[in-house]
Amino acid sequence: MNKFILSLIAIFISVTNLFAQEAVGAFYRYNDKLNNTKAANYKTTALSLPFFEDFTNYETYPNQAKWKDALVYVNNTFPINPISRGVATFDGLNTYGVPYDSINKFASIYADSLTSQTIDLSNYTPNDSIYLSFYYQPGGYGFEPDLNDSLMLFFKLNNGLWNKVWAKEGSSSADFKQVLIPIKNALYFNNNFQFRFINKVTMLTNDDHWHVDYIKINSNRTQSDTTINDLAFARNPDFLLKDYTYMPYNQFQAAINSNWLSEHKVYLRNNTPITITNSFNYTARELSSGYVFSGFSNFTTSIPTNTTANLALLNYTPNYSPSPNQNKVVFEQTYYTTAVASQNTINDTIVTKQIFDNYLAYDDGSAEKSYYLNLFNTLPGKIAVEHQLFTNDTLRGVAIQFGRQIPSNSNKYFSIAIMKSLAGINGATKDSIIYKEDFFFPRFRDSINGFWTYTFTNPVILPVGSFYVSTIQPATSGSDSLYFGLDANRTLANHQYYNVLNSWQSSQIEGAVMIRPLLGKALTSMAVEQAQFKNYTMSISPNPAHEFITIEAEHNLTQIEIYATLGNLIYSSTLFGTNSNISIGTFKPGLYFVRCYDGKNWSNFTKLIIE
Repeated sequence: MNKFILSLIAIFISVTNLFAQEAVGAFYRYNDKLNNTKAANYKTTALSLPFFEDFTNYETYPNQAKWKDALVYVNNTFPINPISRGVATFDGLNTYGVPYDSINKFASIYADSLTSQTIDLSNYTPNDSIYLSFYYQPGGYGFEPDLNDSLMLFFKLNNGLWNKVWAKEGSSSADFKQVLIPIKNALYFNNNFQFRFINKVTMLTNDDHWHVDYIKINSNRTQSDTTINDLAFARNPDFLLKDYTYMPYNQFQAAINSNWLSEHKVYLRNNTPITITNSFNYTARELSSGYVFSGFSNFTTSIPTNTTANLALLNYTPNYSPSPNQNKVVFEQTYYTTAVASQNTINDTIVTKQIFDNYLAYDDGSAEKSYYLNLFNTLPGKIAVEHQLFTNDTLRGVAIQFGRQIPSNSNKYFSIAIMKSLAGINGATKDSIIYKEDFFFPRFRDSINGFWTYTFTNPVILPVGSFYVSTIQPATSGSDSLYFGLDANRTLANHQYYNVLNSWQSSQIEGAVMIRPLLGKALTSMAVEQAQFKNYTMSISPNPAHEFITIEAEHNLTQIEIYATLGNLIYSSTLFGTNSNISIGTFKPGLYFVRCYDGKNWSNFTKLIIE
């Protein structure tokens, strides 16, 4: 190789090292499109004072008894150090989980809203000193709003118009801040008063996250009434496992000491104006059998005012043996604190579940961002996540949570490989592929935080030790890589590797990519819903083909799709009956993939060779 070529290679490597090969972006989650209609049609009598909401006792959607719409995302994973467990998160995604405007880049639009049910203020006057207070945080574990973005609060007048009473422009992430707004205008004092939060976003830059918590309206308040006098669980307690968040119980039993923490943390926040010395405890049981564990830790501690304490609790001994037919084991923990003179006792108790099922996971099930690779057109892009087995097992498939993309990524195909080693990682000298299956496409569950299951044609027998689940995007697949869900709350090692320039590198992105290997018995019933592909008795003839093909099936088919090897759809047509002729004379010679639809299900892909 001459010096000129070597110089070009050196320049190429130098330039590409400056090019970020890993990236994070917005995560477009799916929302139930019917839920917002249900919320709007929910009938309730006018609420009375005091009004209080801290989003503790429910997740995903607001409580319909208090709220008219369901556009925000109620969760406990986006905020950092919240006032109490649960917040309402505002972003740039509509009720379907995609951007409100997916065409006009940098458009500035009104996005999510959170509208209260009617509140009866007809028996009050401006002299009753009514205030609305709330806490807000920009960004959190999500994306900070742009400077041109804002969070706004509106009050409804008795003529039906909305009056903006407060707004905050986009800013960097910070601690939650409290806001108090007086309700003084005489036009508010009727039996149909409402208030509404709205966020304004700049489209196609990020999700522009705002988090709202601890909303309170009452009379006889003042501008200095900032005390909330509440001792509350601020977030979910830690998982009880050392590294995995979830794993099969047989894997856990094979190495309990390697997986079970000796202690775990709970997070209790003192929102009162004084230091509180308080005790709390927890109970635990196996959910399906009712088996009660022993050895819980009474804990007494002093927590300074406006402080979240990270309190370490001793773990119990997991001395539970499931019945032979019990596939799923759930340890349910109930944490509770001795109540103080509190304005809210709902958040004094929290219930969590340590689930043992048919998958290995490092994530908590909720994606805050998307993880993707910046790909070169001539090179494949690979992601690998390392896992550890503690007893021999059977790998049946992989569950993945993909983020939706604009434009759609539904035609971007990828391969899944199970690998024993990665070249250059942990002392390995070469890649070692145990099993590989091609031509998968991104698919989505019709639910928030749903995983799609990719079942292997052949089960993979794996021994004790480490293995890697790898996804491979082919060369020439485009620079806009697949978006994988990223659990941004993951604080332990992420076990992730990537390969963009023909060499494996340790991931530098914090968080867990949401790829879960599925183990154990055949996938007939599982926690992560399986892809619904039906194996039709379908044939393509002739194959290889030249001018035409005939599609034959044992029952009526209604549609055919033909894809090129890069995953792009090149042909789609209606079918009639069980026998159809398709002209392919204009197709270039090469390998293609065909699937058919019967009105309910798509078939698996079948290879077609055109000569």
